[in-house]
Amino acid sequence: MVGPSTTRAAGIRVRGLSVGFPGSPALVLDGVDLDVAAGRALAVMGPSGVGKTTLGLALAGVLDAARVRVTGSIEPASRGSIIYLPQDPREAFCPFIPVTRQIVDVIPEGTPDPEARARAALEASGLDPARAERLPATLSTGEAQRALLAAARASGAAGIVLDEPLARLDAPLRTRLAPEIGALARSEGRAVILLTHDLYLAAAAADEVVHLDGPRLLAGPPPGWRTKT
Repeated sequence: MVGPSTTRAAGIRVRGLSVGFPGSPALVLDGVDLDVAAGRALAVMGPSGVGKTTLGLALAGVLDAARVRVTGSIEPASRGSIIYLPQDPREAFCPFIPVTRQIVDVIPEGTPDPEARARAALEASGLDPARAERLPATLSTGEAQRALLAAARASGAAGIVLDEPLARLDAPLRTRLAPEIGALARSEGRAVILLTHDLYLAAAAADEVVHLDGPRLLAGPPPGWRTKT
């Protein structure tokens, strides 16, 4: 996980974000503009391979500058002010350190009683703090996803980007967790971006829906979205 940030802003603002590969004229993302206010959730929809994950990594500032070309502006710009949560929640945790310790590590320095803040974030995310005393590999996929949400709650990040957060969960847990993800924005006052092709998640959790059509970000849901929900 990206380290802690003490930056809290009014939301996420992106202007003219383009991502490509050196030596190739083709762009993965081309001139993306988006605004997500604090307390709001935006779903960015599109099929697999369209560039959703690239968008999330670019927003978090973790793309390899030696391998990709990124232009445009992203606010807030300080490292850790926007965090990216990957599709596989276990990928976000070091396998050799208990989960609770890793959540404490993303809490802004100087926060009073960070252990208590970590426990409160776990409880708010629906995971027994005692379970989080274990190593990541001992948690179920659902528990690991809740632990990842707890880390996002505990951090000082202004923006949270979740990449297909329901993809690895069974149907009953997806039904329970989708509204909780939407509530994360409102209850925590964060700007939340959901990268997904999941129509149910977009409908249940997002305040607004946009979609990637090739490298361009277009307003509104993909064509036919309303007829499929």
